[in-house]
Amino acid sequence: MAAIVLGGVHGGVGKSTLAKAILETLRSQGCRVSSYTVGPGLDSFQCSSSQPGQLPQEAVGLDGWLLTQDAARACFHSMSAEAELSIIEGCLGMFDSPSADGSEQGSTAQIAQWLQAPVVLVVDTQAFNTARGIVALVKGYTAVDGSPSVAGVILNKVVTQSLAAEVQAGLEQSAVDVRVIGAVPKVENSTCDSSTKSTCPWSPMSNSSTAFGSTLPGLVQQHQPCIDEQCMVELVQQHIDLQQLRALAATAAVPRPQAPLPPPVRTFRVSMGVAYDEAFHQYFQQNLHMLTAAGVQLVPFSPLH
Repeated sequence: MAAIVLGGVHGGVGKSTLAKAILETLRSQGCRVSSYTVGPGLDSFQCSSSQPGQLPQEAVGLDGWLLTQDAARACFHSMSAEAELSIIEGCLGMFDSPSADGSEQGSTAQIAQWLQAPVVLVVDTQAFNTARGIVALVKGYTAVDGSPSVAGVILNKVVTQSLAAEVQAGLEQSAVDVRVIGAVPKVENSTCDSSTKSTCPWSPMSNSSTAFGSTLPGLVQQHQPCIDEQCMVELVQQHIDLQQLRALAATAAVPRPQAPLPPPVRTFRVSMGVAYDEAFHQYFQQNLHMLTAAGVQLVPFSPLH
């Protein structure tokens, strides 16, 4: 079961933008892709994200606090059963977690280890003046005891075209078995002014209001500049080696769960209304999936409209 984890060296490197663009590009090529995020997966309301009468297909949250290792694996195998490739978008830096004791519980690294999936690190190159600093950073991530397998690197917001070759040469000289699979150039913000991005509930950039929505009075969302989605898809097609990404994903060896989820029923046995609008929209996607698999037809309705 092919799977790849997009892990950041820190928050704000562009994981979400790249994950979405890679997802759309692969789907446009006919690849069946399932998507996940590290954390509870509480996304912002998208009024156009679903067909009438259907709930939107959001990325599924894999949360090391809410799920056990076996439950996470069971969820992954169930929801990726028909997928050729699964993309797991990390949260903040790869080792960042909400734990106060320094453990990795709830981190991207923990989920990657649970799934035994390779990691592609996303590096914001604007923070570096030379390739050598990037090489040192990547080498450090591969040297952490017990860390997941870092198999590739995507350089983001690249200004110098020669940077990818310089970083790859530096990795080889340092005996680091990691491939640079993409170097996405820096582009200016285009057709949209801003976008709303849910942060991890325990992110330093978040608070109780950003973690659980912002459409109600007194709640505030984090606004970030965004890039036209079609522009990002074109950049991914031109500057990321998707064949190499898929080859890395094929090396994943996601263990079978000890308690797998039952196979889905083929017909609906009952219908159930699910509130879905600007006020009611943050659901743990696994719960909705398990209801549907049990034969429950989920019918969205709006308490507000």
